[in-house]
Amino acid sequence: MSQGEGTVVEFSRPVTELVRERTSWRSYATESLSADLCERLEGACASLTEGPFGERATFYFVERLQQENRRLGGYGLIRNPRWFFAGTIQSGPLAHVSYGYLMEHLVLLATDLGLGTCWLGLYDRKLFADLPRREDEIAPAVCVVGHPAEGRGMIRGAVRRAIGAHKRKPWEALYSDGSANTPLTSDAAGPYAVAIEMARLAPSGGNRQAWRILKEADAHHTYRFGRDKAKSPRSYEQGGIPHLDVGIAMCHFELAAREAGLAGRWEAVPSDDGASDGSIEWLTRWVEA
Repeated sequence: MSQGEGTVVEFSRPVTELVRERTSWRSYATESLSADLCERLEGACASLTEGPFGERATFYFVERLQQENRRLGGYGLIRNPRWFFAGTIQSGPLAHVSYGYLMEHLVLLATDLGLGTCWLGLYDRKLFADLPRREDEIAPAVCVVGHPAEGRGMIRGAVRRAIGAHKRKPWEALYSDGSANTPLTSDAAGPYAVAIEMARLAPSGGNRQAWRILKEADAHHTYRFGRDKAKSPRSYEQGGIPHLDVGIAMCHFELAAREAGLAGRWEAVPSDDGASDGSIEWLTRWVEA
């Protein structure tokens, strides 16, 4: 169960199991979702009302009847898309981060319920123009959800090969200990080793894994989360995709940490503290309670 700032989402299985099981699906069965499943997903959406940095948020579980195959995202067709998670969040410097953090709770719940999902950061906004939205709110991403089609099919296999979705960067490419020149080891991470591994398995735009984690020097267990500004194409930057990816990794990290009995909180990294230098923009930090 997650009980962070503004989140209450219950899972029936360990988060570590759900993170390893989750994968992106581009092909869905035509069967409808049961009333029980719809109720569970609607209830979870209703529970996500506030981001980890206090942003107002609203999430919806919606149905969109359309053609059998539709180009909804930036990397090809989605087969039989019908059900979606969609939402809005109060605009702010960390709004995309918070949105990614919140929606990934829904993705993991769908996984727990035996459903498939697919994040869409670059999507057809016209399909969701009717969602209620205040002037100070943005809608950074949507997520397809439904019963996966039997067999992943040639289209999905080709897409996964094209974006390298079966690969994840090793620890030394993503995590640092005290400084950018010192890789973080699992021994140094200690009780947070599993949480950090769950962050490594987080999905990301184009599987670029542009987010980074730094274990702060002279701190017991304080971890900075940020993104590598050199790793994202312009379309991803304009869509806020790298910041969404940071939020997804944060979600995995926190849920696994809390599952291991490790309490903490998220803090924004001030833009004037000297942390965002070079190619890394540090955005948030986890401070152990």
